[in-house]
Amino acid sequence: MKKFIFPLIILYAFIFTACSDFLKEDPKSFISPANYYKTESQITAAVNGPYGYLNTIIDQSGIGTNLGAHLCINYLAGDCLRPEGNGKTSQEFFNLSITDENSYVDSFWSGMWTGINNCNSVIENLENLSSEVDIKESLLNQYKGEMLCLRAYYYFQLVQLWGPVPLKTTATSDLSDTSVKPAEVSEIYNQIVSDLTTAETCMSGLEWTNNSGRITKGAVKSLLAKVYLTMAGYPAKMGDQYYSKAYEKAVEVYKSNAYSLFDNYADMRDAANKNTKEFIISVQKKVADANSPVHDQMLPYPRCPEISKQGNSKGGGLAPLAVFTNSFAKGDLRNVDDGINGFFYTHHRNMDDTEDVYPTKIYDEQGPWILKFWDADGASTGESGANYSLLRYADLLLVLAESKVMADGGTTTDATALAAYNLVRSRALPDANKATSLTFDTVYKERFWELCFEAQTWFDLIRTRKAFDFSNGTIVNLIGYKAPGHNNYAYTEDCLLWPYPLHDTRLNPNLKR
Repeated sequence: MKKFIFPLIILYAFIFTACSDFLKEDPKSFISPANYYKTESQITAAVNGPYGYLNTIIDQSGIGTNLGAHLCINYLAGDCLRPEGNGKTSQEFFNLSITDENSYVDSFWSGMWTGINNCNSVIENLENLSSEVDIKESLLNQYKGEMLCLRAYYYFQLVQLWGPVPLKTTATSDLSDTSVKPAEVSEIYNQIVSDLTTAETCMSGLEWTNNSGRITKGAVKSLLAKVYLTMAGYPAKMGDQYYSKAYEKAVEVYKSNAYSLFDNYADMRDAANKNTKEFIISVQKKVADANSPVHDQMLPYPRCPEISKQGNSKGGGLAPLAVFTNSFAKGDLRNVDDGINGFFYTHHRNMDDTEDVYPTKIYDEQGPWILKFWDADGASTGESGANYSLLRYADLLLVLAESKVMADGGTTTDATALAAYNLVRSRALPDANKATSLTFDTVYKERFWELCFEAQTWFDLIRTRKAFDFSNGTIVNLIGYKAPGHNNYAYTEDCLLWPYPLHDTRLNPNLKR
């Protein structure tokens, strides 16, 4: 199978000495492990390499202009449309009819597997390092923990999207090691947990957070909480005890006081706040080395040059449906319309700061434009270096609340769960009464509002088999539900897992449903 053939580890030819160096993506080269891992700087460069595949979520290469994994995953949630219009690749996501020839499916699959194989190779070399190499044991443990967490993250994406996939924890080095049978979902999750718990041990003596953008102890524990919650749900259904495990791990993060919510939503977009407070795991971006497409993708369509210089494409990658934005409570600060705060805007100041501009809407059912990923620097210079968040503290707080609700049978008055939920809710509605009890529906709706368009909602839909009917404000069964963004197509069991890419199924006959 082509995607498994990596005879030599791909190493990023840079050394991590500062944040700017960590973000460099070029040049890349093939370097034999036998001639590497001789110095601390070489080891650091090897460890930096697998981080690059986090970028697969927003990478446009090989997919097409103004398209990316995060957009396609959002399309599946049924709460948005694509103002620019749909080609065949994107239309399949709106029609819930993804084919094995979809270029996005192939690209994301390939990126995750390349990341895994790089992690496998680095882990093997770290574990077999010569005793003559001068490197502190604490740094070696840190690096091993980082690689285990990244491998767990990449497998977590694969198992959620594809279900059974090959499970491989050794680096591929020859053609005889490529036709691997898919493992059971439960086996994959057990490996993910093993990687994360081992990473916890490796990083036990480290600080919870830092601002470097690297995987931290807090990131490992936060990801593990989310994995446990997913294991309790569909399709794994590994037992309600995983709700308790998710709660306990999330409480551990919560009580560490390592993370906190930003005071307002505008702070989330401030470049000075990268890798601080609320951000747990992010794709690292920098204008000079790793330009981000996200600000550009979320711009209005037709393009509105008065509000942003960035426009390598036409904008219009994604816009909310009005039925979704109308579901926010009155006064919710996430839904304010001042062009500065919140998640959305219908008008925005021009770059001269002389007047408000009201971008044209093409579709009647379209809601406001998305401000959540606005990059002020990108708007003024035409080049965006904004990070892309993969896991933030608000998500972890809602994982804590939901897992306790489910562990307690569907409702809870647990003080810690209430405190976690109310932190998220009170930022949005500071004058509202704080919740004194929680139900699944209450917490689940909050996830839709708080995490909207962060490529998280689809994973919630498939693990709970529940959807949010925005028109009626109710939680409904997912199977059979026709979300407003899906052209009257209903969710079915068959559409919940992505097809294996056609090229790979031809090369590996073991890849079949």
